[in-house]
Amino acid sequence: MLRYEHILNFTTLDGARTVQFGFTRFGPGATGWRAYILTPIFYLGRADDLHSTHRYHDTVNNLHYVCWDPEPRTFSEMKSVVAMWTELTHTYIRTGEEIDVQFKRRCRRG
Repeated sequence: MLRYEHILNFTTLDGARTVQFGFTRFGPGATGWRAYILTPIFYLGRADDLHSTHRYHDTVNNLHYVCWDPEPRTFSEMKSVVAMWTELTHTYIRTGEEIDVQFKRRCRRG
């Protein structure tokens, strides 16, 4: 059974969506972090494949977790990634604007 070091909820800035995540260390020497998505996400007709939604699937635990490159190395970095992933996912579901496109636009703005 998977054990989480932290379980946190992240709510979008507009307050319309809250997603719960379970955080755990992973990798050699437990030097990285994973954020497992504990709240079911319904994509409402949008593409819900792993690439489009920036998720990986843990086949051992049958759970999705956030896909981000580079993989966060600290808990603080992971929380920042999860906050952004939650916002980007919410916008994707509402508007259909792909997560990659949103991220690139945000990076251009600084």
